Amino acid sequence: MKLALIKRDNNLIPYYNSDIEAFKKLHNNVVYMAEVKKPRHLEHHKKLFAIANCTLVNLPETSPLKNLIDAYGLIKAIQKEVGLVEWEYKLNGNAEQKAKSIDFASMDQIEFTEFYDKAIYIMAGLINVSVEDLETNSIDYM
Repeated sequence: MKLALIKRDNNLIPYYNSDIEAFKKLHNNVVYMAEVKKPRHLEHHKKLFAIANCTLVNLPETSPLKNLIDAYGLIKAIQKEVGLVEWEYKLNGNAEQKAKSIDFASMDQIEFTEFYDKAIYIMAGLINVSVEDLETNSIDYM
């Protein structure tokens, strides 16, 4: 069971009315295990892709990254660069490094923010601008 909870006065209570009924099914004096995640902000996710698009448009012509097709490819390359990867094994025993998913189900807001901060620093370096300038100018790419 998944519930959206909010902390008030050191208690977790259901956030949505629909979660109240499910919460009522939990028994008193029983220990429950929970994984706490802060939900992601869609606008933050969109902003990362806007920054990636801005970076691609402003790459120097001599950059080897000009071969990347889109923002998704740039973000995947950065994920590998910063070690946000998982290993996929083939039946022959060979391992292949794959970028982890950054979708909403796979990564909470705290993890995403950590990746975002690393990614924009790298992208700003690729086009020789400050992080602040890159974030400001990426608005046109949203």
